This record gives sequence, C-alpha cells and structure tokens, in this order.
Amino acid sequence: MLRLTLIIVLIAAICSAKHVKKVKRTQDVEENCWAESHPFVQCSILASRPDGYPVFRELTQARNMTESKRVLLAEGNLERICSEARTHLNCMIEALESSSVKCKEVYESQQMTEELFDNAVSFLNDICDDEVLEAIRRNLDCAWNLEVHSKVYKCIYPNSEKDCSKLGPEASHTDFYECFEEKHRRNCDADDIVSCASEAVANECDDDEAGQLVELLGNSYFDKFPACPDNRHLKSLLKFFK
Repeated sequence: MLRLTLIIVLIAAICSAKHVKKVKRTQDVEENCWAESHPFVQCSILASRPDGYPVFRELTQARNMTESKRVLLAEGNLERICSEARTHLNCMIEALESSSVKCKEVYESQQMTEELFDNAVSFLNDICDDEVLEAIRRNLDCAWNLEVHSKVYKCIYPNSEKDCSKLGPEASHTDFYECFEEKHRRNCDADDIVSCASEAVANECDDDEAGQLVELLGNSYFDKFPACPDNRHLKSLLKFFK
C-alpha cells in the first residue's frame, strides 16, 4: 500500500501533465484553450521537459522497484517530490482560475476541475507532513516490494487472478467480456480497501506503524477521491506508471 499511496501522491502532483488529450478542435478552441501559449497548457509543457520535475522524472524512469526505492530513499527526495507536486498543482490551479469560461468548460470535459485540484492539494498537504514523510522513510524499505504490491492490488481488484483464458474456444464473445469485466472489477468499499492494504503492509513489515501509516494515507486519499470514481482522469494519469 505504501507503493500505492506514494504513486497516488505523484498522481496528485502531476494532475493533468500529459493529460491534455487531442480533441476534435475548432480553430477557435485551439487558439483559446489548447494552444501552447495558454497558461494551462504551459503547465503540462513544463512537466514534460527533462528539467521540469527532475526527481519525479527520475522516479518514472526507474527500471524496477529496487531503483525506484533508491530514488525515494535518497536524502531529501521525498521533500523534493512534495515541492515538485506543489509547484505543478499551483501552476494548474492558477492557470485554470485565469482561464475563460469557455476554456474551463473544455478542461472540465476532460475531468480537469477546480475540485480535482483542490482535493489533490489537500491530500498532498496530508502526506507531505514532516512526521508522515519520516514514517514513510522508516517503512519504505520493507513495504516497497512486489509481494506487497501484489497483495495490495488484490485489495483493490479482488478478482485480479481470474484466468479468462480457461474459458476455452467454445466461449462466446459475451463470455470473455463478462470474464474480463469481473477480473478488472474494482472493490468500491474504501474502508475494506484500506483495512486490507493496512493488514498486508503490517504483516510484511511486522510493524504496527507501517499498517497505521497505510491506514492514515488511505483514509486521507479516499476522503477526497472515491474508490470507484465515475470519471476518466485517474485512468489517464495512471499511464505515467506503466
């Protein structure tokens, strides 16, 4: 769960970087909303530059969990990620506030709303507290591994191990569709996800603090974002971490 919650921090931090999708544009919309000169788009351009957010970039370029753990545990990097996150969120919020009504409607159609950014800031403030960051450092070594990640993933997607390939050649298209729908069905009970993930991390680390940390972060996150959001922005943002 620590891996998940830290990723969520980064998702909150880079809310909408590279999220500016190609849409069917009129010349007017392009000039007013999606042009590179628009402040809102400039925020995303900054995020995509090699020197834009160096620690976040280094983390996303890590080849495996061992490398990403090294990046996160490097002295001062958690604080730097928080700083990069705040910089980007402030950029997006200020740009959105100064946008025209028409452009705000265009951005909101892509799920980029003031409420989203405000919630991201609130979550960032919770997780970037000095005591929380120190607790993350103390527990990251034991919690950041594939075994824990797999267990936490099952907390969110309880049917993730379902093997749809066993349906056989006689299965219909509908059978396969329903199987994959079930395989990727999310657990929408936030309390259950947090409890499950907290237990998984506490058992791995053999430390109550690790479980309590996950509970704190998980409750903070789900207080601001639904467990099963009826929107597309998180799916888009998760592409950063593939």
